[in-house]
Formats: sequence, structure tokens, C-alpha cells
Amino acid sequence: MSEVTTEPSKPLISIIMATYNRADIIGYSIKSVLYQSYQNWELIVIGDCCTDDTEAVVMSFNSDKIKFHNLSENFGEQSYPNSYGMKLAQGEYIAYLNHDDIWLPDHLDSLYNTIINEECDMTYSLIGLYGNFNEYTVICCSPKGVYEPHILVPASVWLMKSTIPKEIGYWKSAREMITFPSEEYIYRIWKAGYKICPTVNMTMIKPVSTSVKNSYLIKSDFNEKIYLDISTNSNFREKYLMNLVNGSMSDFSVKVHLFKLFREITRSVVTMLSRFFDIHPMIIMNIIAYRGGKGKGINTLRKIRGLNKLSKD
Repeated sequence: MSEVTTEPSKPLISIIMATYNRADIIGYSIKSVLYQSYQNWELIVIGDCCTDDTEAVVMSFNSDKIKFHNLSENFGEQSYPNSYGMKLAQGEYIAYLNHDDIWLPDHLDSLYNTIINEECDMTYSLIGLYGNFNEYTVICCSPKGVYEPHILVPASVWLMKSTIPKEIGYWKSAREMITFPSEEYIYRIWKAGYKICPTVNMTMIKPVSTSVKNSYLIKSDFNEKIYLDISTNSNFREKYLMNLVNGSMSDFSVKVHLFKLFREITRSVVTMLSRFFDIHPMIIMNIIAYRGGKGKGINTLRKIRGLNKLSKD
């Protein structure tokens, strides 16, 4: 990898990780950062007023490249912790990693090479998804080779220039929107005219916490198994994609395909309506999915995960 000129004492990439009381699994996400093939980074972990052993787990890595800040009040979702972390970032680029997501070793390398070679302001990779229908699924696919607002792109696969917030601002609260904060933020970046270049590489695995009821309240070894599989298997990506292909041929996959067909038809209609009314397509999709207005989506997910409803403040 060729680097842009930067001060030796400053990291090129600042990684922001918002977290709340997931001391049992956050270590695997951090390990996936430590084992990146690209190493000029800092990791800023922002606790949303954590009350468990999160700080002890983070500090146990004993690395000057890892910082932990625990907020004095609980905000209830990732927008404020992410914005707080961005203000502390020293890098020329900003990446995000959710506390339960796991990067493949070439994640940062792949994103950085794309952002430099394509001369773009932001990039994102594909995600291998576990959950919902217990099948292997790849998301964030951009068939046209460009970002499209109806495509769900979680922040854990973003890499963007750290100058972007100076023009468009920071993350907005889930309380004040029908979409989710990450959806709104990447849409705002796109609307501001920044060049977004998707990669064609799958560089992250995402266990879906909404597929397990009360996931924030129970301990699971699922993240550990995924991390161990990635770290010990040099052919993990090929194995995952092969399972994806085999799964698509199973009898069970008929239900999955029918669901995906319905979803694509819905997205086409929603995209047409969003263009007509000049609004984010996710606003329409989330109204349909969560049957409500501002804050309804995040509160639905919090209920599934075993957390209390957000206050309106």
C-alpha cells in the first residue's frame, strides 16, 4: 500500500467504535482491528455510559493505539458516541466499526486502496451477514458500481475523508428521524456531492443482533466462533461464499428467494416514489417496516435487543 504524506506521529485512519455494555463480545471486534494487514490507525472506543466491564476489556489490550472514553450519560444509540469520537479523531480518514462486527484482515487495505486509486471521498465494502433466515447473505451490493440511496450500507464498512464533517456536520439523533442515523448520514454525504466508490470485496462479517431476542442481555459464543474461524482459516472468504452458493440451492432457500423477490419489488416502487417526492427512500421503507414516525425504528430494534425505549429528549 502506498500512503499519502502524513506526520509520523499521527495515524492515517481513525476508527470509531461506539459501544454499550457488550464486554462479552467487544474484544473480538477489537482483535479484528489489531490483526489488520494495514497498521497505521488509531481506535477510539466511545462507551455510551457503559456500566459493565467494557473499559477493562478495552484496556486489557494494552495498546497506545487504542483509546477509551466513557460518556457520563447514556444517549441510547450510536449517533452521539460516533460524533463524539469523530471530534477526537486525528487521522486523515475515518472508519467505523460496530462493537459486534468483525473485519477480515484486509479490510482497511482494501478500502484505502480503493479511495486512493479511484480518487474518491468515501468508499465501502461488501458485508457477509449471519442472521434473520440463518442463511449466508452478502449485502451492500452496488450493481451499477455507484452508491444508491435504497442500498443499505452499515457504517462498519465505511472509509471516508475526515474533512467531510466540516461541510455536512456530524451524525443526527435517531430520535429526530424516520430513517436510522447511518442511513441518513451516508445519504447526506451523497447529496452534498461527494464521490462515493463502492468496492467489490467482502471484508466484514456482521452477526445480526436483531435475529436473537434480548441479544444485549444474554451471553453468546457466536462472535467468538466467527472470529476464530476468520483468524484460523486463510480461505474463510472462499468458504463463506461457497456456503452462500450452496445455500441458494437448498429447498429452504425457496422461502428466502421469495422474500428477496418481494423485497426487490418493494424497493423498486419505493425508489420511484422517493425520486418523485425527492426524499430518502429509506424513509418510506422504514415507515412500512416499523409502522411509525421519528424514532420508531430505533425503538423497535431496542425492544428486540432487550433495551428500554429511548426517551424523547
